[in-house]
Amino acid sequence: MPKVLIAPMTLTKVQGPYRQALLNAGFELVLSGVAHQMVEDELLAALDGIDAALAGSEPYTARVIAEHPQLRVIARVGVGYDAVDVAAATAHGIAVTTTPGTNHDSVAEHTFALLLGLSRDLVPQHLGVKSGGWPRRTTLPLRGAALGIAGLGRIGKAVALRGEAFGMKLLAYDPYPDHAFAAAHGIALMPFERLLAESDFLSLHLPVTAETHHLINRQTLKQMKPTAFLVNTARGALVSEADLLEALRAGRLAGAG
Repeated sequence: MPKVLIAPMTLTKVQGPYRQALLNAGFELVLSGVAHQMVEDELLAALDGIDAALAGSEPYTARVIAEHPQLRVIARVGVGYDAVDVAAATAHGIAVTTTPGTNHDSVAEHTFALLLGLSRDLVPQHLGVKSGGWPRRTTLPLRGAALGIAGLGRIGKAVALRGEAFGMKLLAYDPYPDHAFAAAHGIALMPFERLLAESDFLSLHLPVTAETHHLINRQTLKQMKPTAFLVNTARGALVSEADLLEALRAGRLAGAG
């Protein structure tokens, strides 16, 4: 019986229909034995005798793939494959798949949780109350504010729909925009530099490529309003963390999430 590793520790206690589908197809399920995201050495051990992996963000490096040529499929439970060395998998005849269309609403909801938290100064005020104080600060509404969306794919569109419901002014940059969707929802399409300058809230929804790596850096941060907020629910490598920290400490950006 072929074995499938359920690698993400977050799925070990989730009794979803995916399990029954795999069992019905004749697979034996093997659960991750650790309570955290596996590192390379742990994944190497976990893949012994495994034919396919239901993968999270654990590292399927060239070393991991070379030591487990019996693998036939690495099936990501998300839409990205940053943690998979696709070239190495291809060289060993291992299929790499993603699951588009399954998590865009969840990411969009999380984006708005962060937007609301930032605009309402939620964490600092919560901590103030928790420490025995009663902080009273003026907060910002989302309604009427300019929501800049960098990347108008599935997730970016889901964020736009929620921004529309909140009464926000919608701006977007995408290298290959869906003009019909933008027109139907009143989204102003523009170059990335203009998006930086006009956004009150900038939300990132781009993949990491050679062109987008550290897209948010010292120079692009200088083009944003000092009152603006940055939210990244895409990939961490889109943002230079050192440059972001510098901008926050210098007061050149209102906040980030």
